[in-house]
Amino acid sequence: MRERLRDGGCAIVILSTIRRAQEFAKEVREHIPDVDIILLHSAFLMPDRAARERELLQKLGKRSTKTERNHLIVIGTSVLEQSLDIDGDVMLTDLCPMDLLLQRLGRLHRHPVHDVMRPEQLKAAQCYVIEPDEDVFESGTRAIYGDYLLMRTKKAFAGQKSLCRRIFRIWCRIVTTTWNLIGKPKLRRKCTEKAKKRKRRIRPDIKKDEGRFLLP
Repeated sequence: MRERLRDGGCAIVILSTIRRAQEFAKEVREHIPDVDIILLHSAFLMPDRAARERELLQKLGKRSTKTERNHLIVIGTSVLEQSLDIDGDVMLTDLCPMDLLLQRLGRLHRHPVHDVMRPEQLKAAQCYVIEPDEDVFESGTRAIYGDYLLMRTKKAFAGQKSLCRRIFRIWCRIVTTTWNLIGKPKLRRKCTEKAKKRKRRIRPDIKKDEGRFLLP
């Protein structure tokens, strides 16, 4: 991690359990004292968690500056993959089921506006997956996801060190294509008309059922 952030940039670390996140944050503070750390997990009281999320959005959100982003490591659990519009330059994550891995990749190189701010060694999106040397998974990860999905995901990566990068590129291409299509006026009007027609078709059924759900 020190090497990846030697010229600046920011990292997102997503670990399976609160304990692992806390221990990792402690290790980073001891071995890389010159970086800023934001720790986020579900054990924080709501006021504290909300304050940390605001700080996170300020430093890694769409309007974040290079100064705010540089030498920042965000460490947390699966809360980082949910509903937070943040953008990291490099990611480190525990092994998890493939669908959740794709969700996590959505926090990596998320906003093109930050591309010019990224250090040269992080111009290409990088995600490193922590997996066991043997087929014995970390106990907390096993308790959450079970062995089967973890084994299937690990098998998908077997002998393919660049698979995560390829998945990320495909994901970006799909999302970009979708939004580009939505941005075309003719297609948007066509989709809107279809939605209106569908709404008119289902409205009578909704009206018909309304009386069945009235409280006495």
